[in-house]
Amino acid sequence: MTQCSSLRGGNTGSQDFQVWHRNTVTTLKYIFGEESDHLREFRAVRYRPFVYSSRMTDADYKQPYESGLNRAAAILLSMHHEIEEFWRTAGSAGPIDSTTDPPIETDLRPVFVVHGRNGGRKDTVARFLNQLELEPIVLHEQPNDGRTIVEKFEDHSNVAFAVILCTGDDSGSLKGDEENLRSRARQNVILEWGFFHGKLGRDKVCAIFDEGVEIPSDNDGVLRISWDDAGGWRFLLAREMKSAGLPVDLNKIA
Repeated sequence: MTQCSSLRGGNTGSQDFQVWHRNTVTTLKYIFGEESDHLREFRAVRYRPFVYSSRMTDADYKQPYESGLNRAAAILLSMHHEIEEFWRTAGSAGPIDSTTDPPIETDLRPVFVVHGRNGGRKDTVARFLNQLELEPIVLHEQPNDGRTIVEKFEDHSNVAFAVILCTGDDSGSLKGDEENLRSRARQNVILEWGFFHGKLGRDKVCAIFDEGVEIPSDNDGVLRISWDDAGGWRFLLAREMKSAGLPVDLNKIA
């Protein structure tokens, strides 16, 4: 858990940092519990400046990142010593080997749910994912831990799959053609859709569209399915997640 040296010179957007951070959080949850002070202390570490400016240089971003890694390493080392002391007190055969990290399996169950203002649709999809024994990640349901929305989003984006709910929450048109308004998804939904395309790959992202909602032109031809109140979308979504390697049992679809 304490091996932060390989992250030096990087940034919070790198895959190495995000994998390390998520795996460390997962390990701390397993050892100390979801509501532990240990987990809260680790999550509270900042790796970015408190204030941003257009005049900031690379050094302005590097300093808080390196300071954050130092702080995280100190916290994890302290926890490591605490665990060693526990096992010595409990009569363990010996201390924990400090040269190796605990094995962490890749978690294929977290599924990020991107949504707009249709809370009912979000809840329906989240319940369906639970039915398949997957873990729906809904951003506003996660603790803030002193992070900005962007930081919180990045920290929870290490998932196996993303479901994008494109509900008709907004309307818009070409400038000068305001009489022909079309239903559109919220801007945050489109932004996060593109983010997950780049992070996970198109085969691990599926958009569910309401009928009549405008499809961004750049996303023509990418994976998407249509919402239907009869529930046919459930099998289509489950099939795509199974194809992407998630542990989905199609027999669980009622």
